[in-house]
Amino acid sequence: MFNVIKERIQEQRSRWIKETQERIQEYAELERIEAERRKHEETYQQDLLNEELDRFVRSTQPSFCLHPEVTKSYRHRLYAYTNESSHFGLAVSKEMKKAHRFFNKDLMIFIKLLERKGFPMKGNEERFMEAFIQKVRTEHHEKVEAVYGEIVLEHSTLSEAFASYLEVLPDEEVFVSGNLDYLHQQLIAYEIIPSRRTFCQLKRHLKEYMSQHATDHKIRKLEKKLQETG
Repeated sequence: MFNVIKERIQEQRSRWIKETQERIQEYAELERIEAERRKHEETYQQDLLNEELDRFVRSTQPSFCLHPEVTKSYRHRLYAYTNESSHFGLAVSKEMKKAHRFFNKDLMIFIKLLERKGFPMKGNEERFMEAFIQKVRTEHHEKVEAVYGEIVLEHSTLSEAFASYLEVLPDEEVFVSGNLDYLHQQLIAYEIIPSRRTFCQLKRHLKEYMSQHATDHKIRKLEKKLQETG
């Protein structure tokens, strides 16, 4: 009798072990299927984002978005949109006013287009902003080098880089945010300035350099103009 009971208990235990193993295998298979689904979905979303961003940035050329204050404002406004809350920003400068108009008239429509095509903005705010800014940066930097060539040379001093930048760019283009961002990124890439040096600090240093070398800058501009006309 005792042996019969023992055998039944052993059989029951074996069934439990087998059922547990089967459930573990089923769960593992479901996890694998879900992981594949997520991977496919993320790949589709990333491809969609890259493709649509490429077309949008090429058609709008919003290099003013590279100003850190504009980027910061856009990030706050995007989170306000996905959280269905309000965001109030005071547009003081001409560039900030332009940036706010662009966000309302162009970028928001683009964001809604992405959502309609299957890119969920909620939860992907940082992913979108990083991709958007990087795409704008790449597009504008390529444009700068196509028009002006390589402005900053490796192993230059900061003064030499400033002098080259001011000599090549028209005066009205010197403080355009996209161009300043190009200068900033090149100086960091060539380790002419430390990576902790901010966009605004660089802009201030450039203004100081221009003030200190105003006469030299005017002379070089005049020499270049005379050479071009002669």
